[in-house]
Amino acid sequence: MSSERHIVALVPAYNEEESIAATIEAVLNQERVPDKIVIIPNGCSDRTADIARTFPVTVMELPRLEHKKSEALNRAWLQYAQDADVVICLDADTVLPPNAIGDWEQEFVYDWARHGSQAVTAFAGTGSSPAPLRSRDIRELPLGGSSSKFTMLGKDFLTRLQRAEFSRWTDTALRRGWTSVLAGTGAAISGEALRQVAAMDDREGPWIYSSQVEDFELTYRIRQLGYRCQVSPTVRAYTDAMKTVKALWGQRMKWQVGTIEDLLKIGVNRLTVMDWFQQLSGMFSAFARYLWVAVILTLCLVGHLRFQWLWWVAVPLFFVVLQVKHAHRIPHRDRVDVLYAFLIIPSEAFAWLRAGWFTAAWIQAPVDLIRGRHKDRWGLQYRAEAFRRGLVGKLRLAGIRVVAASGIATVALLSIGNLVPASGLPTVEAIARTGTGAINHSGPATCRGYVALTYDDGPTQYTAATSDLLRRYGLHAAFFLTGEHTELNPDAVRALAADGQMIGNHTVTHPHLTDLPISQAKQEILDNADLIEAVTGQRPTLFRPPYGDTNDKLSAFALRNGMPETLWTLDTNDWIGKTPSQVDDEIGKAKDGDIILMHDDEDTDIKTVALIASTLRRLDLCTGRIVPDSASHHIPLLDKSHSVKVVPW
Repeated sequence: MSSERHIVALVPAYNEEESIAATIEAVLNQERVPDKIVIIPNGCSDRTADIARTFPVTVMELPRLEHKKSEALNRAWLQYAQDADVVICLDADTVLPPNAIGDWEQEFVYDWARHGSQAVTAFAGTGSSPAPLRSRDIRELPLGGSSSKFTMLGKDFLTRLQRAEFSRWTDTALRRGWTSVLAGTGAAISGEALRQVAAMDDREGPWIYSSQVEDFELTYRIRQLGYRCQVSPTVRAYTDAMKTVKALWGQRMKWQVGTIEDLLKIGVNRLTVMDWFQQLSGMFSAFARYLWVAVILTLCLVGHLRFQWLWWVAVPLFFVVLQVKHAHRIPHRDRVDVLYAFLIIPSEAFAWLRAGWFTAAWIQAPVDLIRGRHKDRWGLQYRAEAFRRGLVGKLRLAGIRVVAASGIATVALLSIGNLVPASGLPTVEAIARTGTGAINHSGPATCRGYVALTYDDGPTQYTAATSDLLRRYGLHAAFFLTGEHTELNPDAVRALAADGQMIGNHTVTHPHLTDLPISQAKQEILDNADLIEAVTGQRPTLFRPPYGDTNDKLSAFALRNGMPETLWTLDTNDWIGKTPSQVDDEIGKAKDGDIILMHDDEDTDIKTVALIASTLRRLDLCTGRIVPDSASHHIPLLDKSHSVKVVPW
């Protein structure tokens, strides 16, 4: 079907023998077939040109050109499309639905009817002001080009992620009513706009040779002339996705480095301010991820990583909702696309890749401009797409994947060790301080002495997990419990008894006993003993006064009731907020016979167990049992005495 408007389709191609036939057939099957279809094989080493010649199209076969796609398009435009009203530019792996070119033509027909052929002159030079144009103002500009809503068909992992990404790009462009890139994948461009761009002094045709992203540069020049560039609301194009990370990286580095180079040359003005904002947003997103990892690792190393509902559940859930909402706008979506969005991990993996090429590009582009160096990123992209691994390469890749998977698994396990200390997994801090000692559950080869580990103020939410970990590492401890906490956590008390730990009396309400009347102080001791016996079936055999606040009458009373007073000879001071490493440093001062004071009120106690086990193993010390002693032992630390000692368990 022909019309009074002259439409030419230009299709540059480089080694596209697998896709060129489908591209040509789709153009020939349009409801509005272009007046001329020009296929431009450029230095192809495959059968692209031969296949193209089997169709009723013009084949302009060229040798390998210095400026590749840009030069191929210029040569074809100069020979076949200078007088065209509309030029359709397609990649050789793009397939258009039958309505595409007809819809594009109608977009221009409607625009010409609104503005007339001279309207563009009133808007020329809009790139000179730093203030961005408002969307409603842009919509009043004459149409310079209309890009397709390009997408990919396929069910592999990378294709799904790229399809979701391009869907977001399309939605954004449609919502604001303009685009800064008429994608070479498939776009219709005003012939008059192309002629005006070609008349500029720095080029021999519409497409410039100094830019690695010729689509972006051309679109900028068209917009600079006062035209509007948009994404078509009705034209979709189907193209191939990058099938490997290597190919994807090569493509995105070409796009990203080229865009940065062009923006640095152009500067900031009302036409580029949004592109600069997108670049800054991309870098902010990248550095936010790097900072997140740094913070997580730092918190792991100092033992302060905690599970918090806001950061570990609420915020991720918010992003899951956004991802799922967007997934329902992905063209040709299926349940797997929605599942990927719900899991968030696939999109987060892609976001990390994006952070990588954003960072790499922002390092390389300025350096290349300063040095006057210009990498052939077209060549790098072609080689990445055509890359085929030999046996050695496949083995190397398999090795890299194993190492990467092991690294990710290790980080995940170490993070779980911090976030869920009760899991018993070693923490980053434990690995950093003790190496394999953090996962060695055996005791010392010989016990050159015995110390008692004691925990005050339980039972708490951490008690059962601490006891279980002690048991796994072959350690024992005495837990001095308060009555108030015993009533709140009876199951934890039973867990201590089941694990064979010693259970001591720490009063009901944890008061300063010497501030109470002697009768009330005695009742605190007896009532708590009754509570513990009611839960475990056994009466506690040790007593520790809160704060070490005691006197001879209280000591004698506890001893008469079968609970010898037990103080401490080494205080870790863990209650002031020390990290596991700092607590372990105090444990490192232990010697035979020490009774070590800790508190059962933080997950720090759980994280410290692996460190304690390693330190005691290094000191050849084992954990022992506290028993009454007929002799009285003076404690210089407290300037007090008690009549207990540590013996083998």
